[in-house]
Amino acid sequence: MKVLIYLRADELAPCGGPLGVGFYYNEEIKKNNNSNIQFLPAKRINDTRNTAKKYVKKLPKSLYRLQHDLREIFFLKKLFRGRVKPAHDIDLNEYDIIHFHEAKDLFIEKDRLKNYRGKIIFQSHTPLPSGMEKCSDYSKLYSIFIRDLKNKMLSVDRYAFLSADYIVFPCPEAEEPYIDNWREYKRIKEEKASSFRYVLTGIKPCYAKRTPIDVREELNISLSNFIISYVGRHNYVKGYDKFKKIGLRFINENENNWVVVAGRPGLINSPQNNRWIEIGWTNDAHSYIASSDLFVLPNRVTYFDLVMLEVLSLGVIVVASRTGGNKFFERENVPGVFLYNTEDDAILLINKINNMSLEERKVLGNKNKEFFLKHLTLDCMYNQYIKLLDQIYRDCNA
Repeated sequence: MKVLIYLRADELAPCGGPLGVGFYYNEEIKKNNNSNIQFLPAKRINDTRNTAKKYVKKLPKSLYRLQHDLREIFFLKKLFRGRVKPAHDIDLNEYDIIHFHEAKDLFIEKDRLKNYRGKIIFQSHTPLPSGMEKCSDYSKLYSIFIRDLKNKMLSVDRYAFLSADYIVFPCPEAEEPYIDNWREYKRIKEEKASSFRYVLTGIKPCYAKRTPIDVREELNISLSNFIISYVGRHNYVKGYDKFKKIGLRFINENENNWVVVAGRPGLINSPQNNRWIEIGWTNDAHSYIASSDLFVLPNRVTYFDLVMLEVLSLGVIVVASRTGGNKFFERENVPGVFLYNTEDDAILLINKINNMSLEERKVLGNKNKEFFLKHLTLDCMYNQYIKLLDQIYRDCNA
């Protein structure tokens, strides 16, 4: 069996999304001396282009953004016309399986894939179809230059899903945002029901750099006070506006209740309250999470949020919205994960946990960590992935 993961080896990095998953697969591949799985070759260095990039980065912010948008618009127009060529010359038929992680890559390769004799895997990594998600971030400039932009973007997603032999998600619950927001998805799901496979995302265990005592001393919060924490972007999709309401109700109930938040400020402003502490961006978020009594994950739309995995690995209790991938943990009966439908439900759950003894809360936190170590590590993800590849290869040669 020979497998190509359609990601550039030189672009892999320990981050979210395709390049992060690829990075961790590569770590496990090297650890297991698995030469059957390969990545795309590194991009050739272009000294002229690199020099140009250095000058572009020195532009004023508004001009830098404009040149970025115009470059992206130019790329999209070429993409929709089928004029973007693959940035490599490898023979795809050397591989029994090709694993794509981005819809646009499948779309770029569509002509060469007509003669491809192996099997294609497509794995989505975004909480919405990638075209739909990108359109929400694009400025009005994109729609001025590209007519019917959203439908054209979704046509790329449609091609990827319909042309793949196998479609991979972390779990069935992670498909919920697609079902709810993309009208075509139900038809695709029905048409290709036998093509869907599931590989749980895995991450490295997380560790706090400092003890809860040290963190609470820094924040001037007593060990006897109850802290709820939040880490992430302050935006609508992440449910930060809902978290604001929950958090304010919580701290107004009792002077021993505190809220600690980490992450860059966004369009939704944070409350002005002495017991609501905003850390801002930090490279030590895990210490703040570990020093809290529970973590709130209030997403409006949930795919399979990596912060949930991080919190579980730290052995902290979670109160989360009953959406998407969060429902997986309810299905698996993870003892220290509590889901809610309304803000009132969330407050009831937080108060229920607040009224538990320290020992009861410790047991729930430890159960979360046990579940993480059993199901959500890099080893677990890699082993599931290898089983999937083996099964696909057997099916091909049956």
